[in-house]
Amino acid sequence: MTRGSQTSIAHFTFAIDSQLAGVSEAVCLLNETLGNANITNTVFSFGNSRKTRARSLNLHKRYLQAGSKMSIDWSPFSNQYGVGIPFRSFKIFSKTSYDIVILHQIFTLSTVFGYFFCRLHKIPYLIMPHGVFSRQIRTRNKVIKFFAMKIILSNIMERAVCFVATSEGESFDIDMVTGRKSVILMLGSLTSERVLEASKDENLQIVLYAGRFSAEKNLESLIEAWVESSKKHPELTLKLVGYRNQKELNLVKDLLLKNNLLQDVLVAPWLSSEELSAEFLKSKLFVLPSLTENFGLVAAQALAHGVPCVVSPGVPLSKLIQKYSAGKVAIGFSAQDIEKAIEDFLLEDFQLLSKNALALTLGEFSSIRVVEEWLALFRAIQNNNGSGD
Repeated sequence: MTRGSQTSIAHFTFAIDSQLAGVSEAVCLLNETLGNANITNTVFSFGNSRKTRARSLNLHKRYLQAGSKMSIDWSPFSNQYGVGIPFRSFKIFSKTSYDIVILHQIFTLSTVFGYFFCRLHKIPYLIMPHGVFSRQIRTRNKVIKFFAMKIILSNIMERAVCFVATSEGESFDIDMVTGRKSVILMLGSLTSERVLEASKDENLQIVLYAGRFSAEKNLESLIEAWVESSKKHPELTLKLVGYRNQKELNLVKDLLLKNNLLQDVLVAPWLSSEELSAEFLKSKLFVLPSLTENFGLVAAQALAHGVPCVVSPGVPLSKLIQKYSAGKVAIGFSAQDIEKAIEDFLLEDFQLLSKNALALTLGEFSSIRVVEEWLALFRAIQNNNGSGD
């Protein structure tokens, strides 16, 4: 297997929906990176609704621009379980021209479809769990997941040639759940000439958070931290991006009202990657206070725009941020810890932190490095004649 179109990868994933977690974005990033190396990518996506397609047009366009072939089902509702009407996608069972299959996530029907496809055609497959084995995630719907593991998923995991993690923390979670060591690989290249050449204005006043409005993101601590930060730095404005429905919006508004910040903090819905890129370019600081992250892709994207980050120790990128001095890492997850990290950041030289953020991106997420690491894994799988059997 060599660098070039001789390598053909099939990806099985749930709905390509910009509002469903970060898996769709992560798979797209991987397709873009591998596609630049002339690797052929085909994506089989399940659980897509008309609404999904309408709101995710830009994301779908990125897949196609990366040269990815797409096979997407229809579903009465968008979902991350791969539930739909996969008539078109079932045509894949007659195709055998793939070297390797990547099953993205695990507790989805798309995983099951991909598994049977690999068994039928004797194609080796690897699994990218995308953080579903973290303690906070695996405790959700425990009964359903228990029976799913017993009936079929344990067999699927056992037959995988390997697991791919995106951080040491995720690798540890995989080991704990499966008893198997995983390969740690970056999702894809985050370097962009347009972004890397953009100069940052040190007078920017937006402190940005972007991501789901869910419990593991620890927004409550960030909002409580902002009570003190806004008093010390009234020129700064906190902007929270990412609510997906009225329930999530109401939850955050209640937290802001409780802390007398309802009129002072900006709140915006989930944004496309292009819209989020524009937000990064207007931001002085990106904050990710999560209790757990399998990687922290949105923080990595901020760094690629020259935006320094304040992150919690639950974000795997924290080690790189410390290594490159590209921001600050809070010592814990409390409001006091987050507020202290923001305050420490504001005492630093912003232009230097911004340059360090770009240096981190070039040093750790270069296209050449990421592609070679993935190709090395693909070669090892093919040389070992792995078939998932």
